[in-house]
Formats: sequence, C-alpha cells, structure tokens
Amino acid sequence: MDDSKNDLVVQHQDYVVALARNIAKKLPAHVEIEDLIGFGQLGLVEAANRYDFRTGVSFETFAYRRIRGAIFDGLRKMTWLPPGARSVVKFESGVDATAESLGEGAAASDDPEILAKNFRQALRSLGAVFLLSQEDEAGEGLEPAEHTTPDQQAEQRELISKVRKAVERLDEKQQTILKMHYFEGQTLTDCAKALGHHKAWVSRLHASALEQLHKLIEAPLPG
Repeated sequence: MDDSKNDLVVQHQDYVVALARNIAKKLPAHVEIEDLIGFGQLGLVEAANRYDFRTGVSFETFAYRRIRGAIFDGLRKMTWLPPGARSVVKFESGVDATAESLGEGAAASDDPEILAKNFRQALRSLGAVFLLSQEDEAGEGLEPAEHTTPDQQAEQRELISKVRKAVERLDEKQQTILKMHYFEGQTLTDCAKALGHHKAWVSRLHASALEQLHKLIEAPLPG
C-alpha cells in the first residue's frame, strides 16, 4: 500500500469506529464492538486500495458501504449469533444493496422527478427486503420476536409465506440472486462471482427482482 492509501486508512479510523457503533446499537449487547471495528478495518483497507479521487466522489462516500459490508460479512460468519441478530444483519445489508443498486440510476440524473421516482422505488423495495430478512436460517418461517404478540407473529408468518410463494414466481436468475443473498447470506459480490457476471449486472437484477417481488406480494413497508 503506497503512502497516499495508507494515509486514507490512518485518517479514517474514527469513521470506521462510528459506523461500527451505529451497527452495534442494533445488535445484542454481547456482540463486541472491537470485533465490528476489526471487520470494518478490512473494508477500509479495501476502499483505500480501490479509491480513485478522479471520480469526484468523496472517500467517505466511497468507503461507506465497503466498511459496512465488511462488518456484515464478519457478522455472518459468527455462527453463534441469535436469529434476531441475523435478521438485523440481513436487513441492513439488504438496505445497503438496494441503495447501491438504485443509487446508480439516481447518480446519473439531477432531474427531481427521476430522483423522486428512484426514492419511491427504494421504499417499495425495502418492504420486500424487510420481509426477506425475517426468514430464519432453516427457511421455515419467523423466529418469534419478544416484542410482538402472538397475533402479530402469525401475521408476520403469513407475510413470509407470501414472500416465499412470490419468489417462486420470479424468473430463475432473479430467484437465484434473492435466495443466495437473503436465504444463504451471500453478498452481491459473491453472487456475481458464483454466477460469472459483473457485480453491476447482479445489482441491477437484484433491484428489479425486489421491485417485481413487491408488486407480487403488495407488502406493507416495515415500521
């Protein structure tokens, strides 16, 4: 690593800590913040190695999802994480993937109508991300949440059933990406490598799959 890239790593230590703490707030207290920071450091180094200032994008913007993605990758490897925490990891990483996919279209235009359309699409897609993230590790339904009533749990299970049935109506490539990313916990980068395509292609197909999935299930937004 040359001096300029090393300087980026040194100068953004606090940035990694801040992102790690933000994620830690959504996880059980026994998840060590030091572990998250360590995972984030891997993402920071990757970002520093790949950053090109000539693009005009700030380093923080460029590094944001790479740092968070590295933290989520590390969390997915923690086999002892409870199902509720795994759902948080799936949802948060799904949010990042959706934002990245849709952000490509937003960045290409300053037209307010196009930006508004992309924002609405993101909200609709996040509804599907939320439902997909609730699928448990065995793919058999929701892990009961302590803060929900039995009626709410039954409603959530019904929604998950709709998602699973809707997924079966997508085309084969869309199904493959959604199942790999949400049910198997693979990153979009891993999906791209496994399928032999560029990540940009997988990201676009991921975004279109979520949009179509939402239309099939007519899912309410989370929260």
